[in-house]
Amino acid sequence: MKHIRKKTKKIKYIDEDAERERLYRKSFKKVSKELDKLKGEYQTRMILTLFNRRVWRFLK
Repeated sequence: MKHIRKKTKKIKYIDEDAERERLYRKSFKKVSKELDKLKGEYQTRMILTLFNRRVWRFLK
């Protein structure tokens, strides 16, 4: 890790972005596990669209 500078808003925002990225990856893993269980084309498409809507609202 780089040496810690005086905390600024910029650094804080970078940390928040990293946190969002981590949460997005975690929830995507959960969803892909669910998709492995459901082998239906239509069902997978529906779940992915719902998932994307929820996540992108959260990311904005």
